[in-house]
Amino acid sequence: MQFKLLAKLRPLGAACVSSGRDSSILYYALVALFVWLSAECIRGNPVVLDEYGHIPAGLSHWLLGRHYLYRENPPLVRLMTSLPVLLSSPALDYSRAFEGQRSEWMVGADFINANKDRYHHLIERARCVSLFLSIATAGLIFWWVREDRGSTVAAVCAAIWLTDPSVLAHSSIATIDVGASAFGCLAAYAFWRYLRVPVRSRAIVAGVCLGLAETAKFSLLVFYPAWLCLMVAHRWVGRSTNRDLGVRPAKPAWWDLILIFTISLFALNLLYGFDETGRRLGSFEFRSTLLSGLDNPGRGYSTTANRLRNSWLATLPVPLPAQYVLGFDSQKRDEEVGFARLENRRIVRVRHWYSPFETLAYKLPLGSLILLSSSLIVLPFTRRGILPGSGVAFVSALFLLAMLATQSGLNWPIRYALPALPLLAVACGGSIRAMLSQRLGKIVIAACVLGNVLSVLAVRPGYLAYANELAGGPSRANRLFLGSNLDWGQDLYRLKAWHDSAPEPLPVHASYYGVLSIDGLRIPTVALPASFLRGREIEPSPPGETAPRDFYWVISSNILSGMPANAVFTSGWQDVVILDRNVLRPERAFARVGQTLFVFRVSAKRESRSGSLSHEELRGCLRPATDFERTRLISP
Repeated sequence: MQFKLLAKLRPLGAACVSSGRDSSILYYALVALFVWLSAECIRGNPVVLDEYGHIPAGLSHWLLGRHYLYRENPPLVRLMTSLPVLLSSPALDYSRAFEGQRSEWMVGADFINANKDRYHHLIERARCVSLFLSIATAGLIFWWVREDRGSTVAAVCAAIWLTDPSVLAHSSIATIDVGASAFGCLAAYAFWRYLRVPVRSRAIVAGVCLGLAETAKFSLLVFYPAWLCLMVAHRWVGRSTNRDLGVRPAKPAWWDLILIFTISLFALNLLYGFDETGRRLGSFEFRSTLLSGLDNPGRGYSTTANRLRNSWLATLPVPLPAQYVLGFDSQKRDEEVGFARLENRRIVRVRHWYSPFETLAYKLPLGSLILLSSSLIVLPFTRRGILPGSGVAFVSALFLLAMLATQSGLNWPIRYALPALPLLAVACGGSIRAMLSQRLGKIVIAACVLGNVLSVLAVRPGYLAYANELAGGPSRANRLFLGSNLDWGQDLYRLKAWHDSAPEPLPVHASYYGVLSIDGLRIPTVALPASFLRGREIEPSPPGETAPRDFYWVISSNILSGMPANAVFTSGWQDVVILDRNVLRPERAFARVGQTLFVFRVSAKRESRSGSLSHEELRGCLRPATDFERTRLISP
């Protein structure tokens, strides 16, 4: 059915890439569709992991002038997303905010509890900023490519961003990845404009934009070596100015590059309020192996050292805010420890250098993969070469992805690669322009764009769990992914609608990977029988509480894959891990809610119906989670 609809819409798509006016119509139509789908998720999705930590951390930047909460990411995007919340005068509780540990999660939980009646409304306001930044990114792609390649090419390049399910997902939650994509693209665009016409005023603008990018995400530090290489290449090739602009050709000056880097450093310090800028390197306490010299960064968050303390570098002043340096160190420590991910349906903590490329291959729609792949083939043969806008964007994106390839502890989530996506979309400009000169190329481009739109509509509204046909589609994404690539707790609200229409109104026990509790859904709940747990004793049960006979056991995808969960038993609560995953596997589920919640019907007696499991089959299927699993086996 999907291919028949694609065939019917193909003439329309071909028309949309035939002229500038039609291209503008296509662009604005995609923006409208994007806003509508994102708004649906903004209103309908619960608070997800990471999101609830960013908002109170951003509020602390505004109200307290502190930057240690969530310092693992620079504060610019948090400042923006938390501003509408600040204007709503929320209740705040920072009693559990501590500088010596990662306390943003406790502060986030306190923020939810302090605003029980309106926390979702507050989060909606913050999410609107993410949507605005995503639309701004699409506009920047369109503006950049139109200036360099024309409006028709620009509309197709913007469509790569606007029709991506992962972009839709993260444009609907108040985290930093879409904002980092916006400021990274803005910085690259400003630097391209400087290279095109290397005058001092454009160098100053490029420096400011680079500073904004560096206060959005640590990964954008790779722009410094990337731009140095671009400057060398541009001076060597000698294509600095478009003669059509009527400006005297000139090569970019090295002093201008120094000015750009200096201004960016000043802008970064300014946003932090020059918080302990110039502190001596030897005075820091680091936790990562890279900077501390500790052999095992996972042995305790409070363990610190400084491998540079006894060297001549210890006396050097660091021209960066102290919390920026410590945040970089903490982020590096998380990478060294590694986060949980799936490999051959088993949980591992360190994967491969090619993991970001593998994730892109499975998470990008096939239409985007075709357009991006064609750019690698066609770009070297385009008449204008690699140093116009396509080349600047391509080199910047290449450095970003190369940096991710070196971070094997956390390089697989698609959200970490999002800042490279708008740059890759711009880099497609040369190949798309070449394809548009041929009739077959127009048909291929139209099919790619329309295919992406159909993929988005088919997975709506479960964009976080999207996987393309190479991965087997969204329904099989749970075989490949954890965490933000699949299950961040986004399907909880859909459980209420499923239970209201369930064939039997049985009570529910939820083993749920998310922030919120199922208690708020007004669904009858039960505790698990103590016989399901194997291992050490758990806390005593309240008087008079008995084991349930028949109930629905709702288990999220992460937990079915082996992640720990908090379970409430008739004799108490316990952090547990599924021991027998042959019994509790997705294929045996009674129902599926969204893409991430699997429902098992548990009965006192054996039944022949599909998805029904007996108490006897589930006896001893859980074991207590170890201390390591509770504290380190997490997924970003």
